[in-house]
Amino acid sequence: MGAAGTTPVRGGPDGVGAVIHTSGTTGDPQPVRMRQGALAARSRIYATAIELGVGDRYCSASPFYHVAGLGMVLVALGAGAAQSLIMGVTRSEE
Repeated sequence: MGAAGTTPVRGGPDGVGAVIHTSGTTGDPQPVRMRQGALAARSRIYATAIELGVGDRYCSASPFYHVAGLGMVLVALGAGAAQSLIMGVTRSEE
């Protein structure tokens, strides 16, 4: 345990890269630890699939608190691309 009951973060592929919380669709919401290696691999795969690289611009409307939003930010950063964020997107009235 670290200071004030915290757990020190360890680097490397097996270290925790992010913690997201599930929505609780099938039960109570709970934290999910995402490993650094898995996040890095996902970023490389997506960037390669869409041919994203240095000098490119990537636009994402996914919120950061969702795994898709976090993942897309990491894809752009890992590829060396600029990222444009769409802020304030709201659900339309039906």
